Amino acid sequence: RADRRVQRHLLVTARVTSVTGSEAGAYYVDPDRHALATYYLDAGEPPGVWVGKQAKTLGLVGDVDPGDFLSLMEGRDPSGAQLGRAYNDESVRGYDITFSAPKSVSTLWAVGDDHVAGESLAAHDAAVRAVLEFVECHATTRATIDGTVQFVDADGLSIAVFRQHTSRMLDPQVHSHAVVVAKVRIPDGRRLALDARTIKCDQRTLSALYHSTLRSELTARLGVRWQSPENGIAEIDGGSQRGARRALPADPPGRGASRPEDRPIPRHLRP
Repeated sequence: RADRRVQRHLLVTARVTSVTGSEAGAYYVDPDRHALATYYLDAGEPPGVWVGKQAKTLGLVGDVDPGDFLSLMEGRDPSGAQLGRAYNDESVRGYDITFSAPKSVSTLWAVGDDHVAGESLAAHDAAVRAVLEFVECHATTRATIDGTVQFVDADGLSIAVFRQHTSRMLDPQVHSHAVVVAKVRIPDGRRLALDARTIKCDQRTLSALYHSTLRSELTARLGVRWQSPENGIAEIDGGSQRGARRALPADPPGRGASRPEDRPIPRHLRP
C-alpha cells in the first residue's frame, strides 16, 4: 500500500512491484498454473529475453525458456541446484520493473508502417536497457564479512524482460515487464538477496531515465518532436493522435492518404 501511495505521488511510469510466493514465476510463463499468464503469451507477442551479467554467467542468453525462468524464481539455477538459502512461501522472488511508453508513442507504433513501428519498439527497448544497465551497475546486497554486516556490490543481475504491445483492454500500450531475479552473486561466490531499496526508492529516477532515453532515441531515429515534459514525461508534439501521425513518414507520391481506405490500420487490429 505504501508503495502505491508513493507511485501516485511521483507520477512515475517505471513502477516496481515485489514478486512473491511459490506461484510468482508462473504469472509470466505458465498458463496452466496462473490464468493471467495467457496475457503474456498471446499469439503475436514476442518471448521474453534475458538481460544481465549474472544471466549470461548462468548460460541464459536470448529468449527466455519458461523452465529456466521458473527455476530462478524458485531459487535454483537452470540445472536445479539450490542458489543460497531456500525460499519460503512468503519470500520475495524478484522485482517487476514495468516500463510504460507514453500514449502517443504507443499510437505511433499502432498506426505506423513497419519501419516506423520497428523504430518505435527499438527506441523503447533501448530505453529499457539503459535503465536496466543503471540498475545492474548499482545493485548491492548485504553480507556478513568478518563478523560485520557490510554492503557488497552484486556481481551482475539476472533479468527476464517481457515486452507487450497492448493493455488487457486491447488498447495500444507498448510496455515491458523486466523481472529482476532476487538472488544475486557476490565475489566470494555466495548467493544472497538483492538489496532492492535502490530500485524501490528511486522509481522516479528510473522513470526519468527511461523517458529521457526514449525521447532521445525516437528523435534520432524518426525526427519526432516533443511537448514540454511534465514530471519527466512528455507526449509527442501535437497530442496523442495528431502528433503520432505527424511523426510518420510522408505518403508516397500519388497516394490519397486522406481517403479512409488508405489510412493505416492500427497494428494491434491487423489480422
